[in-house]
Amino acid sequence: MSIFEKISSAFNDPNLQANVGQVTSIVSTLQQSGSSQGLNANTSQVLLSLVGKQVQSSLKSKCDKEGTGTVQTLIEQFGGNNPNLQAVQALLSPQQQQEVVSEASQKTGVNASQIQALLPVLVPLVLNLLKSGNSCKDAKSGTNPVLMDFLSGDGGMNVSNAISLASQFLNR
Repeated sequence: MSIFEKISSAFNDPNLQANVGQVTSIVSTLQQSGSSQGLNANTSQVLLSLVGKQVQSSLKSKCDKEGTGTVQTLIEQFGGNNPNLQAVQALLSPQQQQEVVSEASQKTGVNASQIQALLPVLVPLVLNLLKSGNSCKDAKSGTNPVLMDFLSGDGGMNVSNAISLASQFLNR
């Protein structure tokens, strides 16, 4: 099951935080931040995919070393639609930031400084998407099916595909 399918099914689970408004605001924020940097939707999707892949790697490592509770806390603390440099610093070392910026610049042709400026937007958006699987009662309790799917699969592509599908779904 894809992350989009997990999120879609979470919409119907009253015990989880997922809601259409949350996904709508994630899509809107991605579109606005990309267009403010002069990027088209496809380029924004590629950037989100690359950032999602790096976030997945970082969260997997944190989960292995510190447990799911730590990862859930990070998602709850930093998942949102507002730029947050602390979210980037909490998840990505300066070396990881440089790697994702360099790879993204090579794959998209976008100036590295533009990509660096977008990291504080993109990282919280990925975490916000993962937040949709958190429990409504206590984010640290229970299993977050969206997070588990993200950690076990191709996180970057899953996030990018989920946003793309959500955008198509919301524009019907």
